[in-house]
Amino acid sequence: MTEQDCNCRVCRKEIGFCALDGSPLWCEECCEDHDYEHDPDRRSAFCKHCDQAAPDDWYYCDDDVSISFASTREPGQPLGTPISELSGRPVPEGHPDRPKYDEFVRIAKSWGYD
Repeated sequence: MTEQDCNCRVCRKEIGFCALDGSPLWCEECCEDHDYEHDPDRRSAFCKHCDQAAPDDWYYCDDDVSISFASTREPGQPLGTPISELSGRPVPEGHPDRPKYDEFVRIAKSWGYD
């Protein structure tokens, strides 16, 4: 087995972590293309190439969850899901509150919860 190179590909500064295959990555200063992905274990997003934390304005969401910013929302459009349409209590299929529970689970998954 070869020793892993945990230095930046460009400036060779030690960065303290390597790719899973052992290939070197980039330091935050040399990374030209920050490609952020959500890390559910750390409950935040980090660059796949340099491990830099995503900026505050970067948002993760599943494909089926839309995020609307106040400036792009029509004034009469509802903001979020009314609490009356959610239920965190697990219920069996066919129960009248099952759609509310399914919506609660969908939203929880979009935030990284199982």
